[in-house]
Amino acid sequence: MPEKLKEAVLKPKLKKDSLEYEEYTNFRPISNLKFLSKVIEKVAAGQLLEHLANNNLEEPFQSAYKRFHSAETTLLKVQNDILVAIDNHKCVVLLLLDMSAAIDTVDMNFYYNECSKVWNRWASVEMVSVLSSE
Repeated sequence: MPEKLKEAVLKPKLKKDSLEYEEYTNFRPISNLKFLSKVIEKVAAGQLLEHLANNNLEEPFQSAYKRFHSAETTLLKVQNDILVAIDNHKCVVLLLLDMSAAIDTVDMNFYYNECSKVWNRWASVEMVSVLSSE
């Protein structure tokens, strides 16, 4: 990826309206990439998703980034599972987690090392490294 395409306009966005503007940790960096970078990213993502689908590597209950799957699909699946369990006189516990700030806790070095183990081709690992560094 040429260096020029890696450049982005960075606009800090407050994580929650109730947080203070003075504290820099209350902001999430939002970057606007150039058009060609977005096209390349879209093509790479499409190829990766196609590879996962063709090789049965997709998570069966993942709805994000899958065609014909949405949050509604997931909610209907959860609702159906709960109703079936209740019909079978089973106990139901639903645990919901707010992962909106989870990316702030990701150790990118650990992530890069784990990806290196799975994707042994240099280009794939390099792409993950570039994407995670932004």
